[in-house]
Amino acid sequence: MYIVTREIARPPAEAIEALRPFEAAVLSDTLGRYATMDAGIKPLADGVRLIGTAITVKTYPADNLMIHLSLKIAKPGDVLVIDADGVTDTSVMGELVAYCAQRQGLAGAVIDGAIRDKAGIRALGWPVFTRAAVPNGPLKNGPGSINVPIACGGLVVNPGDIVVGDDDGVVVVPRERWPAVVEAAQAIEAKEARTRERLAAGEIMWDMQGMDRTLAQFPIEWR
Repeated sequence: MYIVTREIARPPAEAIEALRPFEAAVLSDTLGRYATMDAGIKPLADGVRLIGTAITVKTYPADNLMIHLSLKIAKPGDVLVIDADGVTDTSVMGELVAYCAQRQGLAGAVIDGAIRDKAGIRALGWPVFTRAAVPNGPLKNGPGSINVPIACGGLVVNPGDIVVGDDDGVVVVPRERWPAVVEAAQAIEAKEARTRERLAAGEIMWDMQGMDRTLAQFPIEWR
């Protein structure tokens, strides 16, 4: 059975704005490093920034019918998170679909699969994270589902989760956990600021983090 859910529980607008200042690496640290998509999911262009509410799409490999339908369901500020089974020999999005999504105010796309028209999508300046680019275009025969739990980049993504992407990759913040994540991210940034001050004063990370204690656990022969 295939499922298309038109309305989802969304995080409040304040959640997006509260998370917007933080890098993906900081958010990953707050979530125990288990909320980061694998390194195969990369931005098409350097310096892009992505944040928004996940609209999840499960496509049939080499088919993008449900991606087109998702554009009738998604709202401004949403991010299309697409599970295309990691297939990279056929694209599921090209420049025209990306342009359509951009014109509708969507914040970007994350695709566990492939795109085409790489140069054209880059020229749009619309954030896309994907595994690969390939010339082959998709079918439009279906089936698939929209706004169901999916797997993307090795993570389970639920509709309504908050997706953050930058040069390092993509992190997914569970919708209900955003207040705790923001608080933890603020604490991490404050700690990092203090660390930078100490580094500027001449200290080194080895001493600051007491790495001698870790090393002492191993039978090392010094020569």
